[in-house]
Amino acid sequence: MTPSIQLKDLEIGDLIEIIRGCYSHWAVYVGEGHIIHKATRGWSSSSQIDTFSSSFGILNDKAIVKKDKIKDVAQGSTVMVNNMYDFIGGIMPLPKEQIAEKANSCLGEVGYNVLTNNCEHFAMLCRYGKTMSNQVQKCKDSAWVAASEIQTMNEFSPADVECLLSSKFLSILVCGTMLLKVADAVRQTMRKASSKCNVRRKKVILN
Repeated sequence: MTPSIQLKDLEIGDLIEIIRGCYSHWAVYVGEGHIIHKATRGWSSSSQIDTFSSSFGILNDKAIVKKDKIKDVAQGSTVMVNNMYDFIGGIMPLPKEQIAEKANSCLGEVGYNVLTNNCEHFAMLCRYGKTMSNQVQKCKDSAWVAASEIQTMNEFSPADVECLLSSKFLSILVCGTMLLKVADAVRQTMRKASSKCNVRRKKVILN
């Protein structure tokens, strides 16, 4: 069973993972029930728009770093605290005051790239001082699995495989599109990768 934590027990600087089905939205907790995150500029707690485009940023540069109530952003989704890289491989979290300062200093910044500057990259940068995205890495790993599978099938040319591994294809892959013939291999790869990173997660009780 996944351990849980009350909202009031979250610490400033904690990384917040909001589960949106096949992907997660990431944010930094800054206290008093608020998070700072990278979201589409048109998003607001009172507007009901597509959660995929608002929370994962989709393939555009229209995302902005903003501050919202964690309950408003969650909108019923499962919320986890997930400081996933703490003390792993020599990675140390920054002091919580420095994490919050970094997040606040980015408020209003505009820009988004699904492969290099998404919501997870932003959250990791604030806590660890470096940009990382486990979701992007899993998709890249899955693309290699897909390419290997395609080569085994002998149904695609080398140019097709190169296209599969291109940034354009990976962008589509991150957004949930996958070749039907390799979907099973991709899911298995992502499931294994996810299991390695879930040990530090705790479910946040918002009530």
